[in-house]
Amino acid sequence: MTRRRALASLPSAGRDRPVIALLASARGGHNTRKALDLVLAGTPADVIDLARLDIGMYEYGRRRRHDDFLPLVDRLLDEPLWLLATPVYWYTMSGHLKVFFDRFSELLTVSKSRGRRLRGKDVAVVACGTDPRLPEGFEAPFRQTCDYLGMRYLGAFYVQFDGDRIVRRSAAREAQAFVASLAPSSGDDQAGKAVSPGPGARLEKPGPRRQREFLDAVARSRRLHGRFVSPPATEAAYRKWLSRMGGKAYESRFVVDAASGALAGVINLSEIVRGAFQSGYLGYYAFAPHAGRGLMTDGMRQVIDRAFGELGLHRVEANIQSGNVASIALVRRLGFRREGYSPRYLRINGRWRDHERWALLREDWRARQRPGSRGKE
Repeated sequence: MTRRRALASLPSAGRDRPVIALLASARGGHNTRKALDLVLAGTPADVIDLARLDIGMYEYGRRRRHDDFLPLVDRLLDEPLWLLATPVYWYTMSGHLKVFFDRFSELLTVSKSRGRRLRGKDVAVVACGTDPRLPEGFEAPFRQTCDYLGMRYLGAFYVQFDGDRIVRRSAAREAQAFVASLAPSSGDDQAGKAVSPGPGARLEKPGPRRQREFLDAVARSRRLHGRFVSPPATEAAYRKWLSRMGGKAYESRFVVDAASGALAGVINLSEIVRGAFQSGYLGYYAFAPHAGRGLMTDGMRQVIDRAFGELGLHRVEANIQSGNVASIALVRRLGFRREGYSPRYLRINGRWRDHERWALLREDWRARQRPGSRGKE
């Protein structure tokens, strides 16, 4: 089979194929394909192997205008979500994927009609390698290219391998949470899950009367919280937590199910610094069985509105462990941007944990309040 016929032989895109994936490995997939299959489990998708196609490097003379690049773009334009699967080669994407990205220059010059159709497409990355985490700056080319072309970058999912073996036992569960986060936002904590219409969440200042309910919720949520968060678990710890709320540098709110009055989660805004900084740090966690119902998303929007509105902050930062896919999906859905990676940033449950830094600026929050913006989904 020739490379040209390889593209033609792939199944055509259609309504039953909501995801299209580009496999960008130099050796027929291997671990990259395993990582992609982990993410695609149960999700219909067309998978196109870039190594089987004739896509040459970008040339100003357009001598390669009859290769597989433009037919591939036509296929991609039929789908709203693109998954780009790549190994990490020398701290960045594979050569196959980089050549594909370089050819986008043609969509800004000689094929502008195709270039205009890129706007609004969603892009996510599946990456694999032998290091514990993605290298710093790996996502920058994807994020900045999407910003430039009017596409939406939804983030990356990374799978660590030791030889042919996936290192993390929780990788499959985390992969499915990542897939859930890619669905169009409907205000729920796990996008794609059906959410019954209702009054949503309301915020409430923590106090002594909910102490027993809070401690019961912490006890039944141990598995949900896992290694990600360690909330107060005793009466003494709860009272100590309440005592922090008297100053101006710390605020906390219960997220309450407006329909039932049940305690659904907690959002903390701490280390509020004024002066030239005007910034605060977000911490949050849901309680079982309310995770995934959209209540934390609703509550977080209200806290952020207060932070940038009534409190007049300029920046809100959330530090999240890389494996906490649901929490990352939540802040991404609300417009936060990943700013960097902080090794051994916080000590949680007796261990120093690496965290990703996500932040939202007041200017970006304002932009999302405009009619028709993604922030009003």
